Amino acid sequence: MERGKRMSGAFVAMTLALLPFVAGCSCDCDDPVVVDSTPPNPPDGVFSVTRDGGVEIYWIPGWEGDLAGYRIYRARPNDTEFTLIGTTDADDVCPIGIPLNPYSSEDFQCYEDFSLAIVNGDTWYYAVTSVDQNGNESDYAYEVEDTPRPEGYDLVLVERSEGPNGSGFNFENETVQAWDALDTDIYFEFGSDGVFYIVAGTGVSIQDWGVIDLLSVDWAPSSGWAASGRAEVTVGHSYVIRIRTGQVNHYAAVEIRDLTPGAGSRSITVDWAYQTDDDNQQLFLARTGGDSQ
Repeated sequence: MERGKRMSGAFVAMTLALLPFVAGCSCDCDDPVVVDSTPPNPPDGVFSVTRDGGVEIYWIPGWEGDLAGYRIYRARPNDTEFTLIGTTDADDVCPIGIPLNPYSSEDFQCYEDFSLAIVNGDTWYYAVTSVDQNGNESDYAYEVEDTPRPEGYDLVLVERSEGPNGSGFNFENETVQAWDALDTDIYFEFGSDGVFYIVAGTGVSIQDWGVIDLLSVDWAPSSGWAASGRAEVTVGHSYVIRIRTGQVNHYAAVEIRDLTPGAGSRSITVDWAYQTDDDNQQLFLARTGGDSQ
């Protein structure tokens, strides 16, 4: 009986010793641990939307299965490197509207930068990277340049002959004023030909961009200004304005939202934007390309 116990114990010990080899491994296995060090691809389609006191950044999310999220960076023109300002998760849903997107709205992710550092008229550069679940980070997808500027909505201008002190507008001061004031940029009038016009003030040029919403007027043109200095009012049209003071140009845009044509109550309702930065033609949507390392 004692011998049987001893034999059983020896058999069990031998079996346990052989198990690692049967399983194809051993306690001294030197197989290297594979660590993923490959960064994901940068996000595609990065662009910015210029706002009043802020910037919205949009991009198309990546496709990698181990994607964790994105990092958003910001820099001033003279900075030597970007500063991290925010992150988003890979599955975040974009909470803000997307104007004039060249892709389907479901494809976009976004980040809003309305921090205290953002001042209208100051230019910033933005970049976005992808990060995977192992912490690997892609190169910068894009650098987008953006200069926030003031904007306004539901501005009412009355017709010049019916309300001369309420037909003009000054973009810099954001004031409704008399049509014939020296610093009036645009005013609204009913012409002798029976047509409603937006008229450019002294030193101001204007052109009709047609049926295009205000958020689609991304960059003011350098030519094409109306020789007459006025443009016919059409609801749904946007107009670009160039205001020249000395050797400096400032650019603005308005969209006609409504027209009240009845005599005695003639008026237009407009949305507007004005770039305070000297000679900066950027008004809204910024799409500047070029990979950045």
